[in-house]
Amino acid sequence: MSHVLPFSIVHADDDRSKRKREANSPSPCLKRKLLSISVYSRMLSDDLSKLKLAQLFQKRHASAIRASKSGALDWNRFVTYDKDDSWFDVIGKVLQDPAVLQENIDNMDETGIMLSKLHSVKVLVRTGDDRGYRGARVKRTTITAVECISASGEALDPMIIWPASTHRANWTTQSTPGWYCAYSDGGYTDSYLSLQWLKLVFDPQTKERANRRPRVLICDGFGTHETLEILEFCFANNIILCRLPSHTSHKLQPCDVSVFGPLKAAYRDQVERLERGGVGTIGKEHFIYLYNPARRITYEDLEKARLERATKEADKEAADKAKKAEKAKQAMTATPTADEVTIGKKKRGRKYKKGAGADTRAVEEEAKAAYIG
Repeated sequence: MSHVLPFSIVHADDDRSKRKREANSPSPCLKRKLLSISVYSRMLSDDLSKLKLAQLFQKRHASAIRASKSGALDWNRFVTYDKDDSWFDVIGKVLQDPAVLQENIDNMDETGIMLSKLHSVKVLVRTGDDRGYRGARVKRTTITAVECISASGEALDPMIIWPASTHRANWTTQSTPGWYCAYSDGGYTDSYLSLQWLKLVFDPQTKERANRRPRVLICDGFGTHETLEILEFCFANNIILCRLPSHTSHKLQPCDVSVFGPLKAAYRDQVERLERGGVGTIGKEHFIYLYNPARRITYEDLEKARLERATKEADKEAADKAKKAEKAKQAMTATPTADEVTIGKKKRGRKYKKGAGADTRAVEEEAKAAYIG
């Protein structure tokens, strides 16, 4: 049975036709040359370093091609230009609504945190020691943290998902008011946990500040985020659910781009400190102790960076206004040069002569009329 609901949901479809990019594409002749170079490179792989064909070819066509180091990326994530454009078109229409305020725009995402993983550090070794690693107790158990941050920089309390079939009390001995803990077999979120996060975390913490205004929730395009129960809940509570297009989270997901990297780095710093303190094995009972300060440090740094950027933008805007005001003041109070004064006198003289001639002609016409009369 199909259900048709008039709820507010936005999904950037990727059915837009692919736009041609012929402006930056090489000419057919250059394409044939590039193809021949690639063929010769395979045939002469042993002698390529000696002949340096690629370097010579690039030097010859320096205006059209350049040398670049390319990493490997899945084709589904590589070709996403049309999806990106569709997403910005859709989300732009949503954000242009005057009822949508900045503090009511939230971004939710999950991240997996390895329980015990250390940083790469600089150490002193013997000359000739080529080992690029050090011994450590690495435990690859991954715990999922569900985070949500608003466009104004306010972070909601997280939900921690343990990889277990049951929950143990010693995993959450530290007091963390507002945090929610859950568990699943693989330690990942599912449709049930997504709905519980929406009901227990997102709605209570954002409902009061929204004050019945629409709330925008940006999330990944996973199917667990768009079940019928979630859509009904969003419709009933005036939540606009915006799902990112598939295979674009590495570019369009704000949490992936700017938050989770510093967060995991701060967590690894906490793990390093605990290891140096003499703790033998880091288990699930240590995670809350480590994640809580790492999370606090990360969000404090992000808030400082946001305030510094806002201050710089305000100072730049004030400086631009001051420059414009100074230019306007100089234009009003500037004294004319000698050439400008001369030109002004000539213009006034021409106007005076024209006026004098007109008055003389009027007097002569009056005299002629009197004589004839």
